[in-house]
Amino acid sequence: MAQTPSIARIKRRADFKAAAKGCRVGTRHFLMQMRAHRENECPDGVSRFGYTVTKKAGNAVVRNRIRRRLRELVRIDTGARAKAGHDYVLIARASAETADFSELKSDLARAIRKIHN
Repeated sequence: MAQTPSIARIKRRADFKAAAKGCRVGTRHFLMQMRAHRENECPDGVSRFGYTVTKKAGNAVVRNRIRRRLRELVRIDTGARAKAGHDYVLIARASAETADFSELKSDLARAIRKIHN
């Protein structure tokens, strides 16, 4: 059985831009971008996640609510699915605010499965 990777956050703009040049998969509630880490960029066994919510989704309260939902989704559901040594960026759509949490879970599972095939 593979060891589940630890999860870290992407914080630097350069890392977000690099992920934008990688693979992407769209789902109903978000767009996922992914790229593999370069050597010496991040410790082994770590997958990193970044979150983007544009002003199109709503005001600051709405954007922060969406961001919190995505962070919680990744925290509870992604450990076994995310591959170590990869960066993932979730770009939320406005529908992510009101979507049922189980829908978000299935979208995330589907996106990770599709992006690695």
